[in-house]
Amino acid sequence: MQEFPDTYRTVKERVLWFTTVVVIVLLSVFGREVQLLLITWIDSRIIAGTVFCILAGLLFTLWKKREKYHIKKPVFLVATTLLLIGIVAVQLRYLLPAEALHFLVFSWLGWISITVFGPLYGILTVVLVAVGDEILQYYLPGRFGDLHDIVINLLSGFIGIILRIRC
Repeated sequence: MQEFPDTYRTVKERVLWFTTVVVIVLLSVFGREVQLLLITWIDSRIIAGTVFCILAGLLFTLWKKREKYHIKKPVFLVATTLLLIGIVAVQLRYLLPAEALHFLVFSWLGWISITVFGPLYGILTVVLVAVGDEILQYYLPGRFGDLHDIVINLLSGFIGIILRIRC
């Protein structure tokens, strides 16, 4: 009987990557309506705070398992500092859950892109999806492409890349 653990893992990772990109496209197209619907039911600060707590919990979990994953302390601290500064800045200025969600989605995209494509193509993928997301929004009615969002997308993606490379 022949086993295919590497093939299965590769297919699973590619499906996760593809699903992530589809979610990003769907959020680009329908995200504003979903956001407006959510903030009528839930205060946007609670949503943004929840996303922040999820990310902080993930970072804390990684920190506790840093020796198992061979995470070097300076790299982890830089990634954590960038992430926390970015989230706090976004929440203090905009208080929009969509901005906090950028960090969650694009950090995951960075992580899974490096896993699937390796460092060079993973970075290129993050850049293309981050810029492509805003170009798509530029052409959608009721949406607009924003340089600010590109920066948030790239920063988030690179944080995911850094954490993946070090884990």
